[in-house]
Amino acid sequence: EQRVKGHATAVRGFSFNSTGRLLLSYAAHDLKIWNASTLQPMHALDQQEYADIRFGVFSIADGFIYFNSGSRLYKTRSDLSQAVMRLYDFTESITGGVITPDRSVLIFSAGNKLRLINTRSDNVVQEIQVSAASVENLALVPGNRLATWSSDGTVTLWSIRFGQLVQEPLVRFKAGVSSP
Repeated sequence: EQRVKGHATAVRGFSFNSTGRLLLSYAAHDLKIWNASTLQPMHALDQQEYADIRFGVFSIADGFIYFNSGSRLYKTRSDLSQAVMRLYDFTESITGGVITPDRSVLIFSAGNKLRLINTRSDNVVQEIQVSAASVENLALVPGNRLATWSSDGTVTLWSIRFGQLVQEPLVRFKAGVSSP
């Protein structure tokens, strides 16, 4: 068993780059990029201005990472060698984000909406209202699908085709109230 101290606060999540060689971990207000084999830290971004980070993912060709801070969406070089760019500032807090396996589309939730961003242009290419309740969790599912869980307990399964979500969900059901 190997233990590594990397964050001052609890880790909220992590993701790997496309080759599995780099690991991105994030806590409330910091991001760290690690060598996944040795668990040695390579780069860190730790600033109070980035409070309430809920996701971090590597982009296409692993050259960039996307992450949020509250209601803001950011992008920066994966080696953290350039200034962080603020891409969008929404009225609702961003609660989660995933990137498609081909890394061409970033999907994230804010309020009761899902937004899809083309990672080549950083343009929002689709926005879908999931329900009246806030989307709390989302996850990619095998078979080019996305699952969302809203604060009212609604689980929705979406199909992803050609870099967008099919407007009509595959299935929707109540599964109980989500927990943070």
